[in-house]
Amino acid sequence: LGQASKGTSLAWRAQFIQQCATLLAAGIPLDRTLGIIESQAPAGHRKRLLGNIRDAVNAGQSLSAALAIGEAGFQPDETGLVKAGEQTGSLVPVLVDLGAALERRQELRGRIISTLIYPAFLLGLAPLSLAIISVILIPSLEPLFEGSHASMPLVLRLLSAVSTELHERAVLWLAAALLLVMLATLAWRGDETRATTQRLVLK
Repeated sequence: LGQASKGTSLAWRAQFIQQCATLLAAGIPLDRTLGIIESQAPAGHRKRLLGNIRDAVNAGQSLSAALAIGEAGFQPDETGLVKAGEQTGSLVPVLVDLGAALERRQELRGRIISTLIYPAFLLGLAPLSLAIISVILIPSLEPLFEGSHASMPLVLRLLSAVSTELHERAVLWLAAALLLVMLATLAWRGDETRATTQRLVLK
């Protein structure tokens, strides 16, 4: 079920659900199904997680309740579908549909990330390019305009002001940039902030 690491990825959850559906459809009981999946997992966090899920089911909990434990990482809509399948006696078809849905969700996420890589690269490169132009190029152009007594274009005057500001307060701007990166990283770790950002990206 993938490499051992903390948390469960969407791909891991999709593969786990699909394996459960396949084994249950073959007539293997749920507790044995979970034992088989656990035995095939590499040692590490996820193997222990699978053991916890199996132990919870063996203790009398339903599969949906076992998957709802916090460290499993299954979302409420996913465990809700599993619970509905249990209550209606159609667990296997529900797991098949859920596994396919998670797989499609993973493919969509991959396409979105691939689409955003180039714009993100350009967005990240823009401040660096502006800094290089302001610090290196603009100072070398200023003497040319001073010698010819011609007025600098507005864009060059703005960049010249930026160049002066960067030269005079380089340490301050560097500290501000690092602080901004740290704040953005902390904000991204919050579920609400990450969900809001993802909604904006999708729009």
